[in-house]
Amino acid sequence: MSGLTFESFTNDVRSCLAHLYDYAFLQEHPLPRLLVPETKGDASRIQSFRERIISTIETLNVPQDTLPTKQSRLYGILSLRYVQQQPLHQTLIKLNLSERQYYRDHSQGVQVLSRLLWEQLNRTETPIDISIQSELERLNSQELGEPFVVELDTLLPRTLEAVESLREKHRVQITLDISPAISVVKLDPAVLRQALIWLLSQAIIQARPGTCLTLAISVYQNQYRIVVRHPRYEPDSSYHTLLRQETLQTFVQALDGQLREWTSADETGILLDIPLRENSLLLIEDNPDVIALFRRYLVAQPYQLFTAQQGDQAIQTARDLRPDLIILDVLLPKRDGWEVLLALKSQPETRHIPVLVCSVLDAAELASSLGADGFLKKPPSEEEFFRALSAYSPVALDR
Repeated sequence: MSGLTFESFTNDVRSCLAHLYDYAFLQEHPLPRLLVPETKGDASRIQSFRERIISTIETLNVPQDTLPTKQSRLYGILSLRYVQQQPLHQTLIKLNLSERQYYRDHSQGVQVLSRLLWEQLNRTETPIDISIQSELERLNSQELGEPFVVELDTLLPRTLEAVESLREKHRVQITLDISPAISVVKLDPAVLRQALIWLLSQAIIQARPGTCLTLAISVYQNQYRIVVRHPRYEPDSSYHTLLRQETLQTFVQALDGQLREWTSADETGILLDIPLRENSLLLIEDNPDVIALFRRYLVAQPYQLFTAQQGDQAIQTARDLRPDLIILDVLLPKRDGWEVLLALKSQPETRHIPVLVCSVLDAAELASSLGADGFLKKPPSEEEFFRALSAYSPVALDR
């Protein structure tokens, strides 16, 4: 591992993918020895290496009952092109992709696969954690370049389609009651969709044939309020068992939400409240430990944290999201933080957004000369972080 960078590791992964079934190439390449050092003999090592690559690609596979997502496209490209050895034109047809979109997603797919293999390489002695929580953390760590801004008009039809077969089987109807004041929510779309699917599917299973369920979404007392409700039964229905389900609780915790039973004079159901964090902070950082540190600092604070790991992705995310504040690392892959800073401060969509440079480099004066609004020595203490954040926060922080 000495001297090995993630960029060179990614190049090695890309080369070995292109020669996944080329025994002579893999026999001479250093990557199989690096990933499966415990295997003796070239034949066994290469076979184990292929199995490691294929099994890691399979971790990106999404359930077949869900609609296509960015992750499923990346999986399709890696599986069809390298595992199944499909020609490019057949891959484009099967995935319904343009050649331009294919090459963009292909690059991201290789990056995601390399990140997963890199993490495996750095935790070879750590017990494998396979759980709903670990899968959510893996999903969040991939950062596929899409900011967490969810359009309900897009999300809800896809969500209802996922439970359509179950709804028909149990002869249940579903109606929507969406507040006209809310069309976009700032939440993780993958986790939110899974939480909604799980809520609806369990409510459908518990409902009596002929029941009409209502999925209601509104904003109440600075929270997103999601309710799945239906008319009361005699005897009264209860959601006590559903409230204790570990799967649902994991999704709720990932959203920082609270779940409880909901009742009115003539209806009953289950309610999910999720904090409404209207203030957004974009962290441009490729170190997962630093990202985790900032997430911990911002718990219970009125900010929604968004992340970007590369310069081009960060600039586009800043344009799309228009966050209230940006915290920018300098030592980034491809385009460094200085280039990103100059780009942010030269574009009309982003030049007004305060940018705090956060770096191990002692470069406060240089940062200021390039347009930064402030500087943080990395990693900042919690006190230093909140002192800097308070100077640019549009709201009072809970300290």
